[in-house]
Amino acid sequence: MEIITLSVNGELRAVHIESNWTLMKVIRDVLKLKGTKCGCATNDCGACKVLMDGKAVNSCAVIARKCEGKTITTIEGLANGDELHPVQRAFVETGAIQCGFCTPGMVITTVALLTENPDPTEEEIKKALDQNLCRCTGYIKIVEAVQLAARLLRGEEPITQGDRNGSILGARRPVLDAAAKAKGEAVYTADIELPHMLVGRLLLSPVAHAKILNIDTSEAEQLPGVKAIAHCFNSPDTAYNSYMIYAGQDILKNERVFSETVRFVGDRVAAVAAVDEETAKKAIGLIRVEYQELPAVFTASEALSPDAPKIWEEGNKIADMVAEGGDPEESLKAADKIFTYQVKTQKVHHGAIEPHSCIADYKNGKLTVWTPTQNNFPFRATLAEIFHLSMNNVKVIRPTVGGAFGAKLEMILEPVASVLSMKAHRPVLMEMSRKDVISASRCRHAMDFTLTTGLNRKGHVAVQTADVLVDTGAYCSSAFDVAGAMMDKLTRQYKIPNFRIVGKPIYTNTQICGAMRGYGTPEIVAAREISFYCIAKELGIDQVEFRLKNLVDPYDINPRYGDSLGCAYVKECLIKGAEVFRWKEKCRREKDIGRYRRGIGVACGIHGAGFPHAYFDYTTISMKMNEDGSCSLITGTHELGQGVNVTLSMMASEILGIPLEQVTVVDSDTDVIYWDNGAHASRTTYVAGNALIKTANKLSERIRLVAGQMLNVPLEALELAGGYVREKAKPSSRVSLGDIVKKAQSGPNSHCLQATESYQSYFDPGSYMADFAEVEVDTQTGDVKVLNIVAAHDIGKTMNLLTTEGQIHGGIQMGLGYATREEILLDHITGKPLNNSFKKYSFFKASDMPKIDIVLIENGEDSGPFGAKSIGEAATDAVAPAVINAIMDATGCTFFEMPVTPDKILKALQGSESSTQP
Repeated sequence: MEIITLSVNGELRAVHIESNWTLMKVIRDVLKLKGTKCGCATNDCGACKVLMDGKAVNSCAVIARKCEGKTITTIEGLANGDELHPVQRAFVETGAIQCGFCTPGMVITTVALLTENPDPTEEEIKKALDQNLCRCTGYIKIVEAVQLAARLLRGEEPITQGDRNGSILGARRPVLDAAAKAKGEAVYTADIELPHMLVGRLLLSPVAHAKILNIDTSEAEQLPGVKAIAHCFNSPDTAYNSYMIYAGQDILKNERVFSETVRFVGDRVAAVAAVDEETAKKAIGLIRVEYQELPAVFTASEALSPDAPKIWEEGNKIADMVAEGGDPEESLKAADKIFTYQVKTQKVHHGAIEPHSCIADYKNGKLTVWTPTQNNFPFRATLAEIFHLSMNNVKVIRPTVGGAFGAKLEMILEPVASVLSMKAHRPVLMEMSRKDVISASRCRHAMDFTLTTGLNRKGHVAVQTADVLVDTGAYCSSAFDVAGAMMDKLTRQYKIPNFRIVGKPIYTNTQICGAMRGYGTPEIVAAREISFYCIAKELGIDQVEFRLKNLVDPYDINPRYGDSLGCAYVKECLIKGAEVFRWKEKCRREKDIGRYRRGIGVACGIHGAGFPHAYFDYTTISMKMNEDGSCSLITGTHELGQGVNVTLSMMASEILGIPLEQVTVVDSDTDVIYWDNGAHASRTTYVAGNALIKTANKLSERIRLVAGQMLNVPLEALELAGGYVREKAKPSSRVSLGDIVKKAQSGPNSHCLQATESYQSYFDPGSYMADFAEVEVDTQTGDVKVLNIVAAHDIGKTMNLLTTEGQIHGGIQMGLGYATREEILLDHITGKPLNNSFKKYSFFKASDMPKIDIVLIENGEDSGPFGAKSIGEAATDAVAPAVINAIMDATGCTFFEMPVTPDKILKALQGSESSTQP
């Protein structure tokens, strides 16, 4: 080892290092400054940025020994105690922080930019931010944060925005832990250090399909520092499903911690726990595996061919899932016009900047797992099942989550880390590399649609049928639920009295597909909206008018289930969105015929707020008052950066009449919190919000009962406001909440002022949207520039305007990539991934983002908490087809295979049949 001297955050530090260590390793592992994050370790994402002599650098790309005498500032060196640096303050106030994992790097980049250029243009800001990746925010509010920070640093007064209508509901509030994230204080899983903790590493399969004949670990076992090795021959053989377990859920289980047959490149083969990362990596390289390779198949259509190799003995098709109503066969015979299109959607990566990680610690018969999960309780249940433990002996703790989008709904590392901890009798930290996250965790299902639509003479859709191949990868996982959620959307958006949809989940020798934002909805919305573009064009009908003719109305009946669609204001989204977009004006303009051609597109969509037709959907919330009138809110809901905690706190603040700052949320430890279905299906605001209202109203009643005794008035005559309970008719007659709590806790009938209530949802209100896109296509290169997006959302009522806008911006970014560039690519001979790095897997950066206008339709949802319904997944659902329809409008070509890349555009423009509809 050698010694280098650094000035770190104003303090001179002498550090012992190895010659190959990076500055990031020194900062995080030696100096213990965990605010600097590792999102890739390949110089691609910017999460590890620090200031070196005033310049922003990726610390993962700097060799530590070259830093002798350098001045380093990390995110921890910016704030002055509780006083935020102006840049940190700006990020908090503008809502530029969601999951927060990229925030330290973003803040460092901004400090460097504004030091060099105190008044940058928007283009200069975006260019600087292109060094940093974010998957949550869509960069819009980050750009706003940089602009605000520049004004603050120049001594100008920032623009402030107050509450709406004097109520906290609907106001702009950052996520509760925004300041901690801005300062680098938020603790993510890989930031945790336990005594005697080991480092775990995975050995993944290099082949797509093979039987494991032998695993020789003798050399690895002899390596000093290796404490445990696990593989299929020495680990539990319990079959499980990494997706989830609910009581009474009948689910196909065919995963194991390690399997004797590997079924995709990246399948788990073995794992090592060692005293440090270097030893673990070296030990992995010493494990010798003998494979008997088997034939492989990489697409769903190929997997269905009669001579396709079997991935599972039962065959490659998991099931035929059918939903139908009316008389589709006779309706097709009677239709005046019939259109059939085949649309293919692709596998894409979630892109959460925090890699998958977890810590497992097994001692005294109890397993504790720290993991950034979206679903604490099913993780607990599955781990208990695998290791034959009672649930009270399995604890799952969720630290701060660095982005999820469905990627962290399913167990990946947790069973492996648990096995290693049980063998080593020490805690084990496991963290996937970015390469492994992209190719060996989860991805969006690829789907192949054959969609047939029959219309009557008036242009109304009389019948629609869909046959859908759902590529689920090598294991079942969430195949049934994603396919089912996709099928559910066939009858909830357009008036289709006669329908049939067949979903066919298919195994392939590719990575496991799982939950991803939209959960099957972006796929079917893309297929249908692209086909409707073609139908309207063929009929010579305006795209907006065709949709208005066929969209559902509020309180229409869903023909599949026979229940009401609720407050379905999709037509209002379309009408108001078209006005903001200036649809009619843009339709009248002359078509471009030069190199650069503009086009416009529209697409409508629908998302739900739960899954009452599939499983029970409930949550429990408890609230208890403290002696100073503040409140603790205990919930099993999952904060992922989407802002559920601040939303629930705002509701509690509204009902109890106390400041938002006096509500504390407890939400992460299964030994403490209440059971919840998890953060998926866009259920949280709707289900948990209703539970919160029940709980807060009960608590309010109990508070008023004590206050009524103190004021000698009936509780019905009292109200909560400003931290007091007061008489409605005589506001000056009042008593503070703190005094009420103390009164309740004293005397012969002393008790804690608390309430606990559960809410089970029996309704799944649709959140509707209409997205409009304007693009410019370079006909010489095939490049697409998205110029403008108008996103009109039927949101019911906005609970938090800041987080709502942030969700929509981030959803749009994900949809833009889905439309034009994102795809997980494989070598279809070997099954090896071709773009498993942030350098090769491209999603939209700050400078790629278009102008975005948001239109919120707030007519209220009858059953929603304060009228609210969902937005998180709805934000993505219709973006891609709006953009693709705009590309088709610009080029005059048709595209039925996503993403629509420059190569496909050039081939189409050149008349290639392979890129257009056969």
